[in-house]
Amino acid sequence: MQWLKSAGLINIAYNIFIPELPLSGYSDRSKFKVCMLDAGLFGAMLNPLSDIIIKPETLFKEYNGAFIENYVAQELTANYAEYLLTLLYYIPYLFNKIHSLS
Repeated sequence: MQWLKSAGLINIAYNIFIPELPLSGYSDRSKFKVCMLDAGLFGAMLNPLSDIIIKPETLFKEYNGAFIENYVAQELTANYAEYLLTLLYYIPYLFNKIHSLS
């Protein structure tokens, strides 16, 4: 996977388990999401049928925001690369689960 990142084909977003500063201090590198460099490539990889292209609401309902996540990661990486060290994401229910264990 590292060669795909080095080639600029994917971006990797790491999970943060506690939403506190510094965010990178609470990142878990064993949990991550892979985002395509281009949202169009992501869509092409799905190999959609022609009826899905004609009625795109089916495609967006099926993938529950994956396109939007990919698009946001693409835009952040393209426009803020000099400020952005790494992409991070947070899932609230993981924080609540960890908090209830302590």
